Amino acid sequence: MRISVNVDALCGGAMGLPEKFAAVAEAGFDALEFWGWYDGQKDERELKRLSEGTGIAISMLCTRFVTLLDPARRGEYIEGLKKTVESAMAMNVKNIVTQVGDEIEGVGRDRQADSLIGGLKACSEVLSGTGITLLYEPLNIVKDHAGYFLSRADEAFAICRAVGAVNVKVLYDIYHQQLTDGNIIKNITGNMDCIAYFHAANAPGRDDLGGHGELDYRGIFKAIKDTGYAGFIGLEYFRKMGLRESLADVRSLLPQP
Repeated sequence: MRISVNVDALCGGAMGLPEKFAAVAEAGFDALEFWGWYDGQKDERELKRLSEGTGIAISMLCTRFVTLLDPARRGEYIEGLKKTVESAMAMNVKNIVTQVGDEIEGVGRDRQADSLIGGLKACSEVLSGTGITLLYEPLNIVKDHAGYFLSRADEAFAICRAVGAVNVKVLYDIYHQQLTDGNIIKNITGNMDCIAYFHAANAPGRDDLGGHGELDYRGIFKAIKDTGYAGFIGLEYFRKMGLRESLADVRSLLPQP
């Protein structure tokens, strides 16, 4: 179980990339993540240089978003994914995150789910032999993402099993699923075959993990570790504490070796 710091969320735009890598290293973590890489949002060569120079891995990035719910746009999505795979491989990134799209008015949910499953199967073929996993994410629709198609964890897991691919899995965002489903530990431990990445933030404020809110992260982290999970937990929240204090607080919540 490794912690990755989402530097877009925790550090914002005020810090340059070298300072972000340095902050993660100072906190004693060995990985970071960010959202978009395309359209000039990040300098791929600088990211690779900083990652190699500091030993801080880049654990995930996001692909260019195109809906997966409309079969007519699947080719457009696949082309964007191929470009993302090229960048991910250049930076030794093993996880690519995607949203699935907003519900399409007038189209039944079954048809949209079938399109999503077919699209994810096509993505699996693109990823074959790359060592990269595509992570699709259910999001809450009660606060942050009204209209989004996939919110419930049980639907996300059912889609994963229907796709049946080792390189297409669920990103389980604990904050989003607390707002949507609750039963966090039960849903995690009963579905680890489908989960390949976590995001963490407290609820309901999507902020620092400890000392307030609805979620006992000390217990959640222990439950995840007890499953044998050895992947990443990404910190994706908007801190109220100072950066150094917030990251030290996270470390205090982690189970001991």
